[in-house]
Amino acid sequence: MDFEKAKKRYEERKAPPELLREVNKMFQKKNKMKIIVASVVAVFGVFAVTLNVNVAFAKTLSEVPGFSGIVKVLTGNRYAFHENTFDAEVDVPEIAGLKDVELQKKLNQEFRDYADTIMAGFQADVKAMKDEYGEDSGHLGVDVGYAVKTNNEKILALDLYVVNTVASSSTVHKFYTIDKKENRLITLDSLFCEGSDYVGVISPYIKSEMKRANEEEGASYWIQDEFGDNFKAIKVNQNFYLNEAGNLVIVFDKYEVAPGYMGAPEFVIPNDVIESILKV
Repeated sequence: MDFEKAKKRYEERKAPPELLREVNKMFQKKNKMKIIVASVVAVFGVFAVTLNVNVAFAKTLSEVPGFSGIVKVLTGNRYAFHENTFDAEVDVPEIAGLKDVELQKKLNQEFRDYADTIMAGFQADVKAMKDEYGEDSGHLGVDVGYAVKTNNEKILALDLYVVNTVASSSTVHKFYTIDKKENRLITLDSLFCEGSDYVGVISPYIKSEMKRANEEEGASYWIQDEFGDNFKAIKVNQNFYLNEAGNLVIVFDKYEVAPGYMGAPEFVIPNDVIESILKV
């Protein structure tokens, strides 16, 4: 992609208000470290690479009889920025092969908007640091990528992650779980019967697992933290995905329920814990 065209594209792009609110909230997460809050302004010096040829191939293949059930996740766009001690690497996923073309377009556009907003915020922070402290103002980095957690006949689960590096690093995850049979995006509450207290059912199990891991495995989950920042319950819209076996997996961001060295903790919820409130 031509540099000037790429720059113009990012200067003109306006992400949806709800996306901006979500990204802003992400940068303001209560962590045990200081994270720079990203402002969404014009992007400076972004180097963009054209669409991966495999995306076009996957789209073509999905239209061939006998291959229509194949759903692929490939790198749609890749951005990079390297200047002195400022570094950014962004890989944007693109889904190909979903039967619901409109859902596929919507998700792919959201992936692009998310990456563009993160990159714009990074560039704004770089400019602010340079303006205040000069060219040698310390290290700032961001790494945006994705991981396919599940891709079977029924479920596609995708993890979009953002690693922010200032003095240390913080990782934030955003999960998408798609029912390929019913062509719909699955939300956590949609897994359970209407009105059921899934938060109240899942949270005690996770807390008991945290306690067991602290006692038996030397883990350091914050369930009796001296600073009072203890885990009490999952959020209504807690990060999750469905694994290959169809089990619900609850995911926490780095620093959300434990020290950073423990990464992003995951808890597989046994079916017998939630079977009484699961939708049939």
